[in-house]
Amino acid sequence: SPLFPGINNFQTGDAAWRRTNRGLYQVYFQDTTGFHLDKFQVSASTTAGGLGSDVAPLTDVIIGLNPADIYNTPWALPASVFNSLIEGVTNYITVKVFNGPPLNSFTVLQDAFYVQKDTTAPIIVDTQTGDDVARFTAGTTYTVGVNDPSSGLTAFQYSASLTPGGGATLIGWTDIAVVANTTSYTTPWPVDFAALISGVTNYISVRSWDTAGA
Repeated sequence: SPLFPGINNFQTGDAAWRRTNRGLYQVYFQDTTGFHLDKFQVSASTTAGGLGSDVAPLTDVIIGLNPADIYNTPWALPASVFNSLIEGVTNYITVKVFNGPPLNSFTVLQDAFYVQKDTTAPIIVDTQTGDDVARFTAGTTYTVGVNDPSSGLTAFQYSASLTPGGGATLIGWTDIAVVANTTSYTTPWPVDFAALISGVTNYISVRSWDTAGA
């Protein structure tokens, strides 16, 4: 309508799981009324179609656009909006743009795009306090698992050292299993027994990270 600002949406979603607020979104605006663009806002909800309550209320993204009639620069969510997003679910972002006085009219695009957030690192579940039995042969398995219910796992690795926290001096970081596109790994697993040192304590470390990079 010539009385309202327009929205051009080139951003149907954000498939990347976001650990930090680094997404730039291609939702652009124009005004043909002669009263120019004024500002635009976003809100967020975990329910599509505006049927649920907002997790982030309408918040200014950029103000003072007047006298611009076109805004076509990718933009980020305000920090307060990103911080309010819920981890592990789809957050639907609604966009609202205003033109200037005396019209002060606005256009809303419901669920313009979505954002998936995961700022929590994988949880390592260690039920293996130690192995006090002197081992003469390989084959023992250990019960240290990991889970990440949000973006899912990318890697799960172990290393070995002769000192606590000594890094990967005996066995470099080694994949325990292929865990990509899974949310947990609970199967007991062995170490490279032949690479360990006999007669001393060998310290085993584990690490994991997820699709979001945590």
